[in-house]
Amino acid sequence: MKKINTTITMLVGLCAILALEGTLYPSNVAEAQSVRGSLAGSVLDPSGAAIPGAKIIVIDPSTGVTRAAVSNAEGSYRFPELNLGSYDVTVSANGFSTTVQHGVQITIGNVSALDVTLTAGSASETINVDASAPSVETQSSDVGGTIQARQIIQLPLALGGVGALRSPESFIFLLPGTTGPGSANSFNGIYTLKIAGGQAFGNDDLLDGASQTRSENGSSFDEESPSVEALQEFKLITGIFAAEYGRTSGGIESFVTKSGTNQYHGSVFDIFRNEALDANTWFNNGNLALNCSGANDTPQCTSAYSRPDDKQNDYGVSLGGPLSIPHLFDAKNKLFFFFSWEQLRRTIGGTQVSTVPTLAERGGDFTDLYNPAAPPAGGSTATNPCDGLPVYPGEIFDPSTQRVVNGTPCRSAFAGNVIPQQEFSAAAKNILSYIPPPTTSALFNNYFYPSSFPVFNTTYTVRIDVNPSPRQKFFASYSTRDNLRTCCATALLPYPQDSGTWQQNFTTHFGRAGWDFVITPNLLNHFNFGYNRSNSANFPFAVLNNIDYTQQLGIPNSPASKVFPQINFDSRDQYRNLGNQYQLNNDWIDNGFRFNDSLSLGSERLIFLTGKSSQGAPESHGCRGQHHCRPWRLAIRLRYRCNFGCHQGPQHAVSSFCSQLRFRFHSRGSALGNPRWCSCRRIFR
Repeated sequence: MKKINTTITMLVGLCAILALEGTLYPSNVAEAQSVRGSLAGSVLDPSGAAIPGAKIIVIDPSTGVTRAAVSNAEGSYRFPELNLGSYDVTVSANGFSTTVQHGVQITIGNVSALDVTLTAGSASETINVDASAPSVETQSSDVGGTIQARQIIQLPLALGGVGALRSPESFIFLLPGTTGPGSANSFNGIYTLKIAGGQAFGNDDLLDGASQTRSENGSSFDEESPSVEALQEFKLITGIFAAEYGRTSGGIESFVTKSGTNQYHGSVFDIFRNEALDANTWFNNGNLALNCSGANDTPQCTSAYSRPDDKQNDYGVSLGGPLSIPHLFDAKNKLFFFFSWEQLRRTIGGTQVSTVPTLAERGGDFTDLYNPAAPPAGGSTATNPCDGLPVYPGEIFDPSTQRVVNGTPCRSAFAGNVIPQQEFSAAAKNILSYIPPPTTSALFNNYFYPSSFPVFNTTYTVRIDVNPSPRQKFFASYSTRDNLRTCCATALLPYPQDSGTWQQNFTTHFGRAGWDFVITPNLLNHFNFGYNRSNSANFPFAVLNNIDYTQQLGIPNSPASKVFPQINFDSRDQYRNLGNQYQLNNDWIDNGFRFNDSLSLGSERLIFLTGKSSQGAPESHGCRGQHHCRPWRLAIRLRYRCNFGCHQGPQHAVSSFCSQLRFRFHSRGSALGNPRWCSCRRIFR
């Protein structure tokens, strides 16, 4: 008991120091970022006079959680850090009837105002009041709006966003002060949304009270968010932020995951689509009639113009309730769980049209571009200084005859505009084997390739809420998401030579925890912890084959590479280029910790808030696989931020960043120094 008392004394002392720190050194950054709500008001008699010493009890009927407070000398009371939902508020005082206000709504980030007027009478007499009507926000100055559970459940939400799943951020466009293409125009329509005139990726997105901002991509919550089935509600703040918010050039989006209750609730769903229910495209039907008639009506020809892939299944389950064990443990009012799992399998495709060398050109015969036996009517375009002969469009010249005549480099043309096959180099023959043959006899747009764009995304969320006593509450949540897709278009050629797509595997982990401790009826401390990890791996499909393509193609004097080399043709030929044009071959890893703490003291007129939060400004350090990098180091910035990460390659080279220890004070309105951000990248060659 002595140790417990000592511990409580230390906690109270620490809270007092934090409150004093918030008083002496007020700051506009990184304070307590809560995803709960508050209730505040006054207890009055029929004449409007304050009733001090009135007892106020709030009860959450869904979980049985109870909080109590006593009105002060001015009749004021306040309940900070209440879970979201509907509450029953009981108010009693000596000489007055007991009043019960039913259905008082607590929403995310808001202070619900409830003034209660007691009537003279016996305390055993109870007056019941329906208080479910929305109340006017009078306790804070921020500008914004709230998307509640009813809207999330009842409003239609299509698949969209860069993450392909149903994006909860789509609801942002229901509120004023938001701009962007939206979910209907492009997969980036939600990803690049802007709030309050700010920049894209300049918002601050909070999940269960901790920021998800990434060092390399800012507030790209759309591709990281949990399932919409796992979210209870969220709030958007577009201006006049409270002191606990900051570090943003846009707005604040605060999301909270669902909690379990004393009743079991769940859902099962599937959003289904298949090309068997679709008609073929107009162009496919036209090309089918044009190219696959008569002797060409073969399965090989018709397959190029079949209905494009359009398979989609978005399915999942959710379940929440008390974590009871029959006949062993009754978790009612004490221990709750919530679980949500969602998976999207989608394949969308279409027929891609390209230009590849004709069958004659693959053998070296380019007379379809220029035939010396039938020169073009337009005549020549120049005179060849090597031999004085006219130069015609489409004429092929022999590189082995390169020389300089009168200061002008020139070459002699191949006889008959045909390249002898014995002149083909070994590398050219090997590269030619990766260029698909044409599917039609046309000179241009002669290759039809039925391509698809697969997406395979999975996300799940687990949350535990514990109420060991009326004075303490704990929660912990974990959300993860894996986005596996072909990025960021449909393939134009078969793999590995396709030039415009690659595999992207983006994985996110969010860990959150919180502790509420009612030190006294009018003194509450709220602590929140968050951990973020994201891993964005981008590889050309050729890398997955584990083949040294420079050796296989026989390209001399080239280092070994698992990436198919980029081969570009002259734009006048209109041939499709080979090899991934982006040459992406990297793995970005980002880690971050967030700490927030708040101390709420007393009445509506006296509240101290303070906090610690990890955050930063972009900074990255490259570390390629063949080099050794600096060893691990942990960056700590005392007072507001701590963030760290790593770099690792196949040689087990590890680097880290951000090695600084700083002591800084902040004045209200601006920070005296900029934080630093850390990220890491793993690159394979």
